[in-house]
Amino acid sequence: MTDRQRGWIGLSLLSAFLGISAVVGGTGLLHGWIDPGPDPIAGSVFDSYVIPGWVLLAVGILASWGATAIQIQVKTGLEAAALSGLAIIVYLAVEYVVIGFHWLQAVYILNGIAIVLLAMALYVPASRTSHRSHDRGHGAHQVAHHG
Repeated sequence: MTDRQRGWIGLSLLSAFLGISAVVGGTGLLHGWIDPGPDPIAGSVFDSYVIPGWVLLAVGILASWGATAIQIQVKTGLEAAALSGLAIIVYLAVEYVVIGFHWLQAVYILNGIAIVLLAMALYVPASRTSHRSHDRGHGAHQVAHHG
């Protein structure tokens, strides 16, 4: 297995981890299954966990799409994964400002950074080549990317 194949697998796994946990977390905030209580957001711009819940759910859906699209070799997988990595970093930066530090923020910040760095390493600008190698363990696949 090549380093590039390991990179695609790693990006898919990290995105899947973020996707599943963010969907569960966002859904939990929206339905009250996860209830941090009013104290963490008291005095902030948020009256409830509805907006943070929807945003976290959206990040999870985006990350899940990234992981799935990478596995089925859809062109937008890399971009969706990278965007979800950036989105969770921004989400957690806002969360830190609003409620302070929690150890899970460090886990997900590192996950977001790893997703962004892997996506950058796997990205080949279209101006340099019209093909990106998506060799992810099933042999070398050449998937045309135009534009």
